[in-house]
Amino acid sequence: NERIDAAKNRDLTVGQWTALWFENYAKPSIRESTAEHYRNFVENHIVPDIGKIKLRKLTTLDIQKFYNRTRESGRIQRYEGMEISGLSNKTVRSLHAMLRQCLDQAVMERLIPYNPAANCKLPPKEKKEMQIIPPEKLGDYLRAAEEHGVLPTDHRPSTRRTAGAPLDRSEHQGEMPDGFKIRCQGERRTSSDGAKNKELHQDRLH
Repeated sequence: NERIDAAKNRDLTVGQWTALWFENYAKPSIRESTAEHYRNFVENHIVPDIGKIKLRKLTTLDIQKFYNRTRESGRIQRYEGMEISGLSNKTVRSLHAMLRQCLDQAVMERLIPYNPAANCKLPPKEKKEMQIIPPEKLGDYLRAAEEHGVLPTDHRPSTRRTAGAPLDRSEHQGEMPDGFKIRCQGERRTSSDGAKNKELHQDRLH
């Protein structure tokens, strides 16, 4: 592969390099939707903020402060009067992943000696809370799933049950997702094994 002449590009700015990297290294090898995300990062975040810094003078602290600013007030003001807000942790982490790839390539081209983004501290991953369906709502949930055609055939409610009637335990076992169904079967096996052990113990006594 043809390499960039580092001696002739000592004055490349961060903005110039990221734009060059995006068009020549990233864009040809990624999906169109991903390319649009990258373009947004380059044009609306990197270039306006740290774009004028010389690439060879870019430091870890420069990038860390950049990430901190995007978290506080990095969201694009798309209309007048829009409330100033920051990017989500997930978006900042995506921005970092892209910038790190960009600077990795700069290291390979010998434009910089090391990647200053490598030691930045990132915001934590945002954990999604598990949505738990209360037992009393399970019947409504399963009926709605059946109406929308997203409930597997072997989990559909019994047609003998009156509409709106609560589900009994046997119906629960037939309609629950596989994880729940397996647990119920496990409970039955435990009960059955316990009964067998009891019978065996009684036989030994006699």
